[in-house]
Amino acid sequence: MANEWKPKIITEDVPGPKSREIIKMKEKFVPKGISITHKVFVEDTEGAYIKDVDGNIFIDFAGGIAVMNIGHSNKKVIDAIKKQSEKFTHTQAYIVPYKIYSELAKKLTEITPIKGTKKKAFFANSGAEAVENAIRIARHYKGVPRIIRFTNSYHGRTLLTLGLTSKYIYKKGSFADGSFIHTAPFPNVNEFPGDEDECVDYCLKQLKYFLEIECTAEETAAIILEPVLGEGGYIPVPRKFLEGVRELCDENDVILIIDEVQSGCGRTGKFWAVEHYGIKPDLLTFGKSIAGGLPLSGVIGREEILDSVHPGGIGGTFGGNPIACAAGLASIDVLQETLKDMDK
Repeated sequence: MANEWKPKIITEDVPGPKSREIIKMKEKFVPKGISITHKVFVEDTEGAYIKDVDGNIFIDFAGGIAVMNIGHSNKKVIDAIKKQSEKFTHTQAYIVPYKIYSELAKKLTEITPIKGTKKKAFFANSGAEAVENAIRIARHYKGVPRIIRFTNSYHGRTLLTLGLTSKYIYKKGSFADGSFIHTAPFPNVNEFPGDEDECVDYCLKQLKYFLEIECTAEETAAIILEPVLGEGGYIPVPRKFLEGVRELCDENDVILIIDEVQSGCGRTGKFWAVEHYGIKPDLLTFGKSIAGGLPLSGVIGREEILDSVHPGGIGGTFGGNPIACAAGLASIDVLQETLKDMDK
């Protein structure tokens, strides 16, 4: 890495004068709901570093909210973006299709543990959009409306996904509809008055109660779970609990959705966090870091579930954009190479 990319502060104050001017413009033209965590404005990036408009260089511990897992300005991803952008930037994947969409779907089904032998994948733009699709498809497949999520969960900020999300600051004033969404206790051992086994047994007992009494298995389409809580404290699910959830889903014919939007793409030392547990979900949602910073998300799952939706029932103008797909394939290659090196 060039010597230029080292942490340094060259302005008297942070934010510097150029950033302060941009803050004034932002306050004048951008809604207050778009808040700023760090009041420095990026001009350039490299690896784990961000240079602001004033020339200050910072180590980036934010990573674009769990997006830049392979670092900024990765050459392999940038080259893939450039190559694809010189051919075409958009035709809409369902109107005039392109090979790279199917290539990425093939690659993801090959590396993703899904219950059963036949898997398929499709693409959207954001993590919330992927979760919305997974919930909608699960309901369509089962023909019933109820969904079980867990305390301290985070699944997005759209109207439906806010109903699946715990933190009130995101919901405030939205009147997010939580109809047919039920909340079971997450096995947070750190806050439970007992050991891990006692915590897991209690939470599994409560989940079983939900499936028997609260919402009933007959009306429950899916259980959605983060293998590592995202905004709920970065707490991994105990192995015994996830094994128990899989068992309960099998016994009650309920779809298990594993939400890997935040935990996926190498953040836990494996490509998917669920790989640590030895269980296979029916549907898996992904997003954030899959395309090295470009908007790309999607759902991977059992063929019979995804194929249950009629032609035209899944879609969106930009889902699986060709440049994002190219970045996705390159990003997966980089992640797999990195994970392979970590295993040595």
